[in-house]
Amino acid sequence: MLHQTLLGLFDGYMSRRDDQLTSETKLGGSPTYLPLLSTEQQGLIDRWTSCGVCGHPMFLLLQAYSPLPGGTGEVGSAVASPAPPTSSPHRMLYVFCCNSSGCARQPSASWAAFSLQVDHDDDEESPRAAEEEVVATGPLLPSELAPNSLPPCFIRVVEEPAEAEGVVPTDLELEMIRMAEANSRAAEANHGVEFPDEDLKELAKVVDLKDKRSDYYYEKFRTQIARAPTQVLRYHQRTPLPLPPSNKPKEASGGMPAQQAKHERPLFMNPQKLKLKQSTIPACSFCGASLAYELQVMPTSLYYLRVHEYVNHASHKSGDEGVDFGTATVYTCSKDCSLLQKGVHLRREVVVVEEAPQLNDDNLFDEAPAGEGAAGSPGPWINLRNTMVGQ
Repeated sequence: MLHQTLLGLFDGYMSRRDDQLTSETKLGGSPTYLPLLSTEQQGLIDRWTSCGVCGHPMFLLLQAYSPLPGGTGEVGSAVASPAPPTSSPHRMLYVFCCNSSGCARQPSASWAAFSLQVDHDDDEESPRAAEEEVVATGPLLPSELAPNSLPPCFIRVVEEPAEAEGVVPTDLELEMIRMAEANSRAAEANHGVEFPDEDLKELAKVVDLKDKRSDYYYEKFRTQIARAPTQVLRYHQRTPLPLPPSNKPKEASGGMPAQQAKHERPLFMNPQKLKLKQSTIPACSFCGASLAYELQVMPTSLYYLRVHEYVNHASHKSGDEGVDFGTATVYTCSKDCSLLQKGVHLRREVVVVEEAPQLNDDNLFDEAPAGEGAAGSPGPWINLRNTMVGQ
């Protein structure tokens, strides 16, 4: 059975040399654009990645090699076999965000996603280091990076495990579980919500759902994170919907395996809160087709990126803890209409940011002492990064 979901796992910190040379999937660092962009194209990206709240440059959160179905490359890696003239192009997805806790409260203005597609004929060979150098001592310091950058991290792409049998929870996973449990206690009951039978059967193997319908989403999120606790990225493998016959690209060997077209649902912490945002996702601005989920950046990335240590305090107030989010989901054309474009093609994509759960300190740990955190008197708030990193 073919897996619909691929995971991007944290695979160590990059050296500065690798960050500058890689054109593969990574967290943080500086974006790599191949081929070199025109002045007009770079100017367009600069406008897209200027925070609409504070006006300062956004930080690269994710660079992902994501070829369209039928291409010659593998998801996550820009290394491809020699391409026949009819093969589909190379394609990169980029996700930027403003690394400010204040700006994070307005994600529509402080996040941006776009894709860069290039024909094989126009592609320049990516410069590569002789050997990838994994930094064993930890992330690069802010002084070692370009301005407005997070520490670059390697990502290894694998198929999502079917189950989490035999997995010993890591400190990170335990923090995620504790966060989910704290939120589920405070969540409103989802009365009348229908849950897929297959999901309930799967969850029943690891949790007791009796009389806990409101815990469903949090338990599902926890269970799927537990399958691979170091996952920072989720890819949705899919085949494109039909294009006009005269323009339909021929499938090339070495690409993603053929499979039935299916829209996988993203993994959200609380999809009920995102119903409105999802219902307002626009149609493709190029062909009018609906948009489909392609990839998600997971909150586990905050644990490795240490965003609070890389806040640009020259442009943000002292005490700014950096960006915080639940999930960030990128939606792209369900018909993959960019296959019809030739040469270098740059387009803005839609990113939907799930708000990080604001955890009440009294609900997070043991019950609060009498008089503290009582009903109508909430205690101090703890953001998701603080919960996971433990600071």
